[in-house]
Order: sequence, then structure tokens, then C-alpha cells
Amino acid sequence: MPRPSGTRRWIRPILPAILLLLGTYCGTGASARSQPEFDGEEALALAKIQTDFGPRVPGSEAHRQAIDWMEAYLQPLAAVVQRQSFQIWNPHYQESADGVNLIASFYPEKTQRIMLCAHFDCRPEASAEYPPVLEPIDGAVDGAAGTAIMLHMAELLSAHEPAYGVDIVLFDGEDIGLSGAAPEYEHWFQGSRHFASFAKQSGYQPWFAILVDLVGDVQADYHQEPISLQYAPDVVKKVWDLAAELGITQFKQSRGSTVVDDHWILNRDAGIPAIDITESISDYPYWHTREDTWDKLSAESLEAVGRVLVAVLYP
Repeated sequence: MPRPSGTRRWIRPILPAILLLLGTYCGTGASARSQPEFDGEEALALAKIQTDFGPRVPGSEAHRQAIDWMEAYLQPLAAVVQRQSFQIWNPHYQESADGVNLIASFYPEKTQRIMLCAHFDCRPEASAEYPPVLEPIDGAVDGAAGTAIMLHMAELLSAHEPAYGVDIVLFDGEDIGLSGAAPEYEHWFQGSRHFASFAKQSGYQPWFAILVDLVGDVQADYHQEPISLQYAPDVVKKVWDLAAELGITQFKQSRGSTVVDDHWILNRDAGIPAIDITESISDYPYWHTREDTWDKLSAESLEAVGRVLVAVLYP
């Protein structure tokens, strides 16, 4: 993500022909609708696998390996797993690369749907170092953590039927733009821009979307992000009230700093009410540096986010 400068809806399936063939498919081998337990240690392990590939910069071998691994991980869990391919432009290297959004759909027969999302790619430049260094970063907190939460949520969704249908979307090409690209943030959020264009054309309209990005830091606090409050205040209230009911102290009932992220694109370009669960950039000193490594992550902090997502899906 760059540094910033300042009613119920219904779904038309992402791939109607495929979902039509599923007919009255009733889930993914799930048990009755019991509320599962989110395991922070499991999420931490899933983040470690990603960082062990190396920086997942589009066009790199680590990027290709990570996509193949995530797809293989999701396929036995979800009813439908799709690759949404597009071209990413890397302004740092002045070259294009193959980009892939991964979409995993659970319980496609449920018409009321919630979208969960994160980005998995890594920044090709340590742009927050002084001076900036043209070297890729591991993206542990900024990328791997949110993706790990989504992958563990996929496990829980497969085993426990939620109240709603769920689509997990893992975005590519989020973190590849140049610094100082405001106000339009050219070349940032390329995966969510591609997804938003498709969603608008196809009529995909979930009830709301929750983005998870820049999470899992040992000392992370999650304040209410202003773009989320602007576009989807009811969703923010719903999520933060659930966190308060659960006694999860990392979620703060106060306004945070603006984080321009994939949720901005979903709101602006696709009309999908979307919020961002995120730490403020200024509160994470390793943001966009080579020090954003796996050892900065905390199972407890990851579990705090995961427990809230479970409460949303299993009321």
C-alpha cells in the first residue's frame, strides 16, 4: 500500500456457468454451522511458508511458486477455485509480468455473500528506507500475514458451514507502484483494479467486503480506517462491535489514519462496500523496508483478526 496524501446486496456468481453446473451443491464437506476456533499459530506457520519462498514480486520465481502453492492449498477446501489472469506493469523495472488473482468460493448456493480479501505480492523496492534501496522485501506483515489469515479461514470454512456464502480473493500486484503516485496511485492495486472491472461487468455484488492488510505485527492495533468509514460505516461498526463483544483489545474504537489500499478500489470502482482491517502505516516502523520479515509477526495478533472474521461469518 502507498503512503496516503491525505443496504444489503446480492451476488451474481463469479463464473455463472461453473456455479450453475454445481446446482444444489451444499458446501465443501462441512459439518453443521458451529463456530470454529481460529488458530493464530496455524496462521503464523502459513505466513512463514510464504516468506520462505522469498519476496513474491510479480515475475519472480518466488511469486510463481507462491501462486501454485496457494492454489493447491485452496483447491481441496473450496467449491470453486479460479485463477484470474492479467498483466502487471512493474514501473520499477520497466517491464510487464504475469499477474494472478486467486478466487476461492465457498457455498455457492448461498445468495447472500461476504467477500474476504488480502494481497500476497511483495514490494520490489525498499522505498521507506533512507535512501531507498531497489531490492525486494519479504512482505511479512505487508502481504503474507493477511494472506495467511485468508488461507486459515479457508480451512475453517471448509469444515464449518457459515451463515453466508463466502468468496476469498487474494490480490496480486497491490504493492508495485512508485512512491509519490498520489492522487490516483498509478500502478498501485493492479489486482484489485482488474477484479473491480470484472465485478462491475459481471454484476458481482457481495453484501460487503473485508480487506486484511498490514496486520499481525507484535504490537499491532487496529483503529477504524477513514476510507472504510467514508464508504462502509455500518460494516466498520459491525466488525468493531463484534471485536468489543469478544474482548479483543487490539481493535480500537477510535479513528485511525488513512490507508489507501485495495478497499478504496473496491468501493470506488466496483461499488462494493469494503473496509480495511489494518495497522496505521506510521505505527509499523518496518513498513516497506527489508526488515518486514517473518520474525515481526505475532500469533496472538493474527488470531485477534481471525477471531473477529469468524464472528462475522458465524453469528
